[in-house]
Amino acid sequence: MEPGANPIVITGAAGFVGTHVVRELSSSGHNCIALDRTTLDLTHKDAVKAFFAPYSGHTIIHLAAKIPSFGDDTLENMLRQNLLATANLWEATKGYFVFISSLDVYGKPGRLPIDENTPENPQTDYAISKLAAEKLLQARSRDSVRKLGILRLAHVYGPKDRPIKLIPKILGQVQRGERPRVFGDGTDLRDFIHVRDVARAISLVVQKQPEGIINLASGVSVSVLDTVKNIISASGQKFEPILVPQMKEKIDFRFDTRKARALGFSPREDFSAAVRELFGHAVAERAFN
Repeated sequence: MEPGANPIVITGAAGFVGTHVVRELSSSGHNCIALDRTTLDLTHKDAVKAFFAPYSGHTIIHLAAKIPSFGDDTLENMLRQNLLATANLWEATKGYFVFISSLDVYGKPGRLPIDENTPENPQTDYAISKLAAEKLLQARSRDSVRKLGILRLAHVYGPKDRPIKLIPKILGQVQRGERPRVFGDGTDLRDFIHVRDVARAISLVVQKQPEGIINLASGVSVSVLDTVKNIISASGQKFEPILVPQMKEKIDFRFDTRKARALGFSPREDFSAAVRELFGHAVAERAFN
């Protein structure tokens, strides 16, 4: 889709990833209709159908989701907000549909690297609800002429990320002068992709409208221990992390990113520079507050 064409409708536009996607697409000349939970409750089928009547043929980027938190993480909420809402949105629209999914659908991968044909093995209610939404959309799209793209995001990080995730949690501990704890030997592999790179990739997807599943990752895996040490180094602190006994099964993530690269995507953000930027944001926020 060329900039200036029909508006792009973005659900979850006020969220961590959504705000960056809206900014990226708007800066590229796209007209964005940004929806959040205060604008429309996607679990109400009739309301969704009425709202989307003028926009039914436009590109949809479906970011809205119930993600794990310390609050109402019930199975019912996960299914309502991740499965039912997705079904309502699909049925109310006709244009290119981009569903934002998660690496969580892979669970503990049986083999590495993870490509788009790696068997799914979801381990949580969240992962189950996201995979169920994927399967529903795939089943619906078989009987439709419309295009469906599914993006499975790796470990996204960046400004305004939730503090329960690894990078912002370690950042907070280091800022307070605390030695971060690392479980096990810290060799678990993770693939961190900056939220601005995610937004750039989604902009490419909107433009080229690929179909099927695409893993959206940096393609570079680093250990948890090295990640923590990198954050400590960026802070200027001199202490070492504390190794504590492993509490969960060790899981490694390493992705085959050939499908994303075939679209012309390659990450631009340098991890060390991005971490220094995050420290700068934190200092500015403390000064403002």
